[in-house]
Amino acid sequence: MTVRDLAACLVSLSEDSEGRISLERVNAVLEFIETEIPEANKMKLLREYKRRMGVRIEADRAFVEFAGGLDDGARNKIKAFILSKNPKSVPEFIENENLIAGLKITVGDTVYENSLKMKLEDLAKSLGA
Repeated sequence: MTVRDLAACLVSLSEDSEGRISLERVNAVLEFIETEIPEANKMKLLREYKRRMGVRIEADRAFVEFAGGLDDGARNKIKAFILSKNPKSVPEFIENENLIAGLKITVGDTVYENSLKMKLEDLAKSLGA
């Protein structure tokens, strides 16, 4: 098994039964690397595990930027939308007055935006401004 294959396997072992990264499991993986992997391969494996974990964690990040207030009903609908795109995501809500009005939702590397700022920018582009 190559270092890349082992690192991919260790990332999978870092997930709980719901597919979310578990601190307890990550600690167990690191303990395994520390005690069971030969010194000659340890640093290479740790670097690859870190790289793959970074990619994995970023894929599950979800940010909801909004202008103005959001009531609980709206938050729940947004959470349901995000979970439909990635069931492992836990959304972070951030007020962003630069949006003027509307939402910008980022799930992993995909952005969904419906804001007044976006619409004004699109209008300016179409007018050649």
